[in-house]
Amino acid sequence: MNIERLDSSRILISLGDKELFEQFHTSFDGLEKNTVQDSDLLGKIICETKLITGVDLSDKKLTIEAARYNSGCIFLITFRSRSKRKKYYLKERSDTFSFCFSSFDQLHCCLIALDNERKSDLKSRLVHIDNMYYLIIPGIFRSGRLFGLIMEYSSSFSQGKYRAAAICERGTLIGGNNAVARLLSVFGYD
Repeated sequence: MNIERLDSSRILISLGDKELFEQFHTSFDGLEKNTVQDSDLLGKIICETKLITGVDLSDKKLTIEAARYNSGCIFLITFRSRSKRKKYYLKERSDTFSFCFSSFDQLHCCLIALDNERKSDLKSRLVHIDNMYYLIIPGIFRSGRLFGLIMEYSSSFSQGKYRAAAICERGTLIGGNNAVARLLSVFGYD
């Protein structure tokens, strides 16, 4: 077994097929079939690495890559510390959604579900056009839980503040800017 520290975050280990079989009782093909839990090969390799290089990998985040090389295999271990640094994620842009309900019963069930999820204080508008109800909610995400909850009860939806403005212009506004909370109070849900 040859263990070489490439730089401050990578270690290269090369093993011949004979060494792999004699020391670890497996073959490269056997590595592909076994899971990490089934064989202690990686654990033994990490222990050997600590003895030879002096690098303790037990508190590090590891990425281990294995590849066939000549008459054996090589392992490339890339490691970095497990820091408590803050992780940043890309946040999707929120938008205004207009949810269409074909009956008042659908809308009523949706309002009750929103109340159960403690989402009754949403900035929202309710517009009535030709026996259809449109619940307009600005500032939500299409992939969010709230969107999915409302979609369970609505017939369809449209997206965009201009589309929402067109719906408000054509229809009759019910409940002002906080329609969900006002309607729930009318139904006796406080």
